[in-house]
Amino acid sequence: MTMSQAVQTIIEQLDSPITEDELARRVFEIYPTTAKTAPASLRNTIRYDHDGRTLIRLSKDRIIPMRTFMPGIRFRISVDARLAYACTLTLDMFEPFYVHARGAKASLTFVDEKGATLPTRMKAVLSPGPKDLARIIGNIKSEGYDLQKWAETRQVQKGDSILITIRDWGQGIYALEHEPASKRQRPKIEAANRKFADTLFAILEESYDDRPPAHQLIPKAYASLPDPYGYPGDHWMQVIERDGRMNYNGWMITYAEDMSPFDRIALTEPGERLPFVKDKYTREKAGQVFRFKAEMAYNKRIWREVEIKGNQRVAELD
Repeated sequence: MTMSQAVQTIIEQLDSPITEDELARRVFEIYPTTAKTAPASLRNTIRYDHDGRTLIRLSKDRIIPMRTFMPGIRFRISVDARLAYACTLTLDMFEPFYVHARGAKASLTFVDEKGATLPTRMKAVLSPGPKDLARIIGNIKSEGYDLQKWAETRQVQKGDSILITIRDWGQGIYALEHEPASKRQRPKIEAANRKFADTLFAILEESYDDRPPAHQLIPKAYASLPDPYGYPGDHWMQVIERDGRMNYNGWMITYAEDMSPFDRIALTEPGERLPFVKDKYTREKAGQVFRFKAEMAYNKRIWREVEIKGNQRVAELD
């Protein structure tokens, strides 16, 4: 048994929050060690292996098992034109509301309001990449859950919402509820959005990591809300985008002014940034040919000239 497996064993036995000291006592009962670094090793194990995966560490005095906290959590998926045309729910919409077991493939099951299992089939979906990398990596291919029959039965339209309730977090069971746009409680949604954004930003400022992963911060934010199981606001990704103080790049949550990976590509020397060419992309420029010269940094006798058209991506140039 490893220390991480020992923590997993104790967490699976819990039905209520626990302190870090009590968790350590129980872990070392089944994982005895005389190493002087054992307490520090345990803290690192909690931080890297379990925080946001099996537990939520709100503080040293309050560690919450995700298995008991997550069931009942509700979140909203807004129906845009794509979802209205073909109701395919992709895994990123459920981030981080599913089990983040390392190496394990997520498998979700959907039920209706009465608990009846909904028939689904897996479907390949192309979706835009993270906002700050979209021009470099283009679209991302992922798998989605085709729920078109359910959507047609409920007459889901653009502007409506799909409310998701976690029934069983460990087994990946989620209840779907259709909320027409006419029944949306806008004042409650706006209030929930403000509360969530302020809570998440406060957690980001207190985080020991300047670029914490979303699967750690989002559960912490929900666990810090006064009513995490109440009427849901907008999806947290939409809340972050509208708030303006934070940025989500598909994995981490950072301050809005934090440099994106695309910004880093544009750096030459520390503190020196190449100017961006702010120009509009037109149909005529799509057909233009652009020539680049690349040479080895330490042997400039080795070089290549590459020509690409304006409608080709940076990834193709690479």
